[in-house]
Amino acid sequence: MASVSLLRVTPCAVISLNNEGKLSDAPIRMTRLEAAPVKTQAPAYAKVCTIVCGVASAILGTLSFVQRIGETREQARAAKVNVVQALVTLLKGVVLFHGKVTKVDQRIEGGFTCGIAYFTGVGTDKGKTFEISFRNEYLLVQSEECPLCITPDLIIVLDEETGMPILTEWLRYGARVVTLGVPANKKWRTSAGIELAGPRAFNYNTDFIPVEKLVASHPPF
Repeated sequence: MASVSLLRVTPCAVISLNNEGKLSDAPIRMTRLEAAPVKTQAPAYAKVCTIVCGVASAILGTLSFVQRIGETREQARAAKVNVVQALVTLLKGVVLFHGKVTKVDQRIEGGFTCGIAYFTGVGTDKGKTFEISFRNEYLLVQSEECPLCITPDLIIVLDEETGMPILTEWLRYGARVVTLGVPANKKWRTSAGIELAGPRAFNYNTDFIPVEKLVASHPPF
């Protein structure tokens, strides 16, 4: 199976609950704006994807890889080895910090869950502070205003004990977490990918820097 990125699906039609139709060049934004006020769904109908577009845009094997992630976590727990380290190895990522949630500022904006989560470091990160900005997904990790991981690279927040992922809406005061930074697929790191899902697409005043470069410039990790 594959996920698809950088695929133009517009123009599309969005239908509201009262059967009013609209054409849009921004289907995700419009669908959320239709659905959010009434806490329901607004279907969107996009143009057909051709084989050529699909091959060019597909990131192959993503669902199979998700299965491998789950299997790796379960195997690590059964073998009583470090779950987080097993996942870091599989994902070719890096541990950004160990921390405890001290505050979560969260709001609904345009159908998205937006906000900033604040952490105090624990263990080897004791004495440090961290924050993660999010808009449904985690987008930017910083420590004392220095970026540690930036979208479209992946930011993954795990429960420190179980290795289970913690989504933005599940963050709670006092939760102890391990946060990972994982390099994005090379298609997301192209100029087109960064334009679509880089920091400036979410109004963050910074350029994309690969997580491996950020880690190298902010030791120790």
